[in-house]
Amino acid sequence: MEHNVQLQIQETGFTPQVLIVSEEADPGISAGVSTAFFSIKEGEEPKILSNYVFENKDGMKAHLLVTTQDYQTPTETLQFKVMQLHFLNSELSYSLIYVNLTDWFRYEINAFVQTVNNFEVLIDGEMQPINFGRDPIFLQLINDAKAKPDPESLPPGYESKIPGLAGTENGGCLIATATYGSELASQVQQLRELRDNTVLQTESGSAFMVGFNQFYYSFSPMIADYERENPAFRETVKLILTPLLTSLTLLQYVDIDSESEMLGYGIGIILLNIGMYFVAPAVLITKVRKRVNIEKLDEVHV
Repeated sequence: MEHNVQLQIQETGFTPQVLIVSEEADPGISAGVSTAFFSIKEGEEPKILSNYVFENKDGMKAHLLVTTQDYQTPTETLQFKVMQLHFLNSELSYSLIYVNLTDWFRYEINAFVQTVNNFEVLIDGEMQPINFGRDPIFLQLINDAKAKPDPESLPPGYESKIPGLAGTENGGCLIATATYGSELASQVQQLRELRDNTVLQTESGSAFMVGFNQFYYSFSPMIADYERENPAFRETVKLILTPLLTSLTLLQYVDIDSESEMLGYGIGIILLNIGMYFVAPAVLITKVRKRVNIEKLDEVHV
């Protein structure tokens, strides 16, 4: 599970689950598609949100479902969300299942993705990967699962227990989330709080965010996906983000009460980052090249 899962456990008392179940395949199944289905005992009737059957490049079929299910406790109604992947080999029926509370579901979905990507079964006498994680259907449902749940899909009177996130309607920090492992990471929370509590409180800040979001979301999903696949790249991005996050902390120590102050501080932060990321490296490279050229000239004269 993600390293910040402890926060959810403290807030809700529920530990997210990734379950792996195997049982003898029903010999009566002729279409090669598992008929297994997971639901929570004593919960209400599950609601099926997505229901797909697809086939990997090796011809193995999978049944992928996303469901929600309300569960009544003595004091409240909880809603659970479930993503379940069912498939068969020659002897067994397998189920990979991710269960979490609906409003926390997106935070630990990567644990389910990793399980699917790393899972192997016996095929033709050899342990082989199931190769479902790259299918467009699977990728689309995973992408959908990372979105904030629609309040209309939650039970009446349901109140989110996620601290600091209720009512946030803006997109997530995809690159930072992939870099630091969870939307609950302190660095991601810092960016979100800065956006919601500072930048979006002024008209100029809101206008900036509209343009920025159009630019940012044109490339950030690809970078975030590559970070999850490549740990070395993720560490590189983390190193690159550190100066930016450090500079943004300056806004936490100033009072921004007007449009002019927002513009002033915003332009100042932008210029500071241009200096750190572009001007300083350019000056350093220029000095190094001059030093190398001087040494080469000295060698020639000698």
